[in-house]
Amino acid sequence: MDTFLETQPSENTFPWVVFKIKDNYYCVNSGDIATILRLPEYEQIPTSPSYMTGIFPYRGDIIQMLDLRTVFGLPTQTQEYEEFAEMLDARKQDHIKWVAALEHSVKTNEPFTLAADPHQCAFGRWYDSYIPENEAVRSHLKRIEDPHRNLHHAAEEAAACKQECDKCKRETCLQDILHRAKEQYMPLILQLLDKTKSTFRERVFREMVLIRNDGSRLGLVVDEVVAVEHLESMNSEHIGHDGLGSVKFLTGIKTSPTVSSAILELNTQKLLESLGCLSK
Repeated sequence: MDTFLETQPSENTFPWVVFKIKDNYYCVNSGDIATILRLPEYEQIPTSPSYMTGIFPYRGDIIQMLDLRTVFGLPTQTQEYEEFAEMLDARKQDHIKWVAALEHSVKTNEPFTLAADPHQCAFGRWYDSYIPENEAVRSHLKRIEDPHRNLHHAAEEAAACKQECDKCKRETCLQDILHRAKEQYMPLILQLLDKTKSTFRERVFREMVLIRNDGSRLGLVVDEVVAVEHLESMNSEHIGHDGLGSVKFLTGIKTSPTVSSAILELNTQKLLESLGCLSK
């Protein structure tokens, strides 16, 4: 591959590309980047290192994609989404089993032993502790609150019905409660959980590729580009970062007029040379 250009532009000449990798902000000088684009469809290369996630054609070249999450020892966005989706699928099954248990209790008059409190089921405990950054995901999840509360309240209604309704009305009352749980609340919860998965995928993951301008035909895959702007340098004597395996790839800390967090300056030349992607 072609070597990295030795003459790099001054930070006073070019603004910086600020991007996110999971919960942290990084920057590279925009003079080192030829193009920024949304992650396109790409082909995987089975024999490549794990951090080389694939290739795609771009303006007559074949661009190799280097996923910075993998380089930093973090799960890829695909892996993170799959874990999120698997968790929600498990919570769907929990509530299918919950309704089946309620139906069994109604039919057999056996005690219902699962959570009647919506905050005590696995989904409720997760929901109470989960704070999504994305407003679309937050507002969508909030739509689950009412049907989820109503579903769990059905267990309390059924218990009260068994105790308080006389025999001639109890069967009708229990069947009405079961119908609402089985045909109204549960289907809506399942539908909303499925929609949450797609909303999470569409709104949270906005992967982008920074194509370098050094002729190396390399694209750096990042979670999201948040700004292209001039930055100010900070004192970086005590750089420390739990999410990055090698702080030697960091060359400074910068501040932004629009990003409240500290921004770590990434030395992509050292990073790529260490991975064997560039000639030293």
